[in-house]
Amino acid sequence: QWFANLNKSRLFAMYKFGLVCFVLAASVVLKNDAAQLTASQKSKIYGSVLSAGMECMRDFPLSLDHIQAFRNKKAPNDEVAKCFTHCLYKKLGLMDDSGKISEKTAKAATKKVFKEGDEMFTKVEELISRCIHVNDAETSDGDKGCDRAKLAFECFIEHAKELDLDVDL
Repeated sequence: QWFANLNKSRLFAMYKFGLVCFVLAASVVLKNDAAQLTASQKSKIYGSVLSAGMECMRDFPLSLDHIQAFRNKKAPNDEVAKCFTHCLYKKLGLMDDSGKISEKTAKAATKKVFKEGDEMFTKVEELISRCIHVNDAETSDGDKGCDRAKLAFECFIEHAKELDLDVDL
């Protein structure tokens, strides 16, 4: 019995570790200008992502291979990882139920952390603008949203560095 509980605890700890790693991959943070983020802003970002991620892990538990891929800024190409990403983005307000990037809800979510017109707000808005084209991409899962979430992740990673929003994993 103790051994079974230990394995469950270890498994939960592994998933929690995976979620923390994914939080780092999913959160856009200024690498070179991290001092621009206040403690309150960091807390809001990580709190939102952690809460949403824990909910998504229930339905889409990430494996260590998924975590390693995200750490390498690669979106895993399997259903669990893609659907986890969609779930997370949807809960954060970046995407709607069909996996389309929503400028309106993304802007509202960004306003919860940054003041409209601030440099970070403008950069995040530009990142969303550069990746909105994934809404028009043909996907094999239709309106399920998982394939499109993978495309959005790849786009965010690609353009974050150009905008000085490089993700520090």
